[in-house]
Amino acid sequence: RSGVDVSGGGSSMTVCMFRQGLDARSIKPITLTGEQTIAYDRQLVVTKLASALQEHPITAMFIDAAFGAPVVVRLRELGYKNVHEVNFGGPSIDPFCENARAFMWKQMKEFLPKGAIDQNDHKLATELAGPGFSINKKNKLVIEPKASMLRRGVASPDRADALALTFAQPVDR
Repeated sequence: RSGVDVSGGGSSMTVCMFRQGLDARSIKPITLTGEQTIAYDRQLVVTKLASALQEHPITAMFIDAAFGAPVVVRLRELGYKNVHEVNFGGPSIDPFCENARAFMWKQMKEFLPKGAIDQNDHKLATELAGPGFSINKKNKLVIEPKASMLRRGVASPDRADALALTFAQPVDR
């Protein structure tokens, strides 16, 4: 499976992370700058992801809906049925998580002690520690929004969000 956090431009990156069970390091991530992402009306993103879908045994590709909706539409038009749009702000399947993003980050947290990530990927390590969290009045986990992180001077966790997207929903293998 893979997770794709699509950039809206600027300093954020478009990142596609791959995970096969407990292995999130064997397939190297795909990264594009914010400028590359928007310069070609998302066509470069579509081309790179279509190549990955052909090259690797990807059972499901989960793409962040915020800026990735046109990418999902185009990949489906190209015949890729294993591409799924994920709304970070959408409902969680875990009653103790405020939204889908909190659920995915919680799943990723449970994966990390036993899973394998690239130990030389210092950017991913930094991003995994970037967002704060809280428990709201409904006793649900809330992950700090990217806008709040930017106000604190912390960069967008593009790689970490892409890895979190690999936990969007269970996938039969």
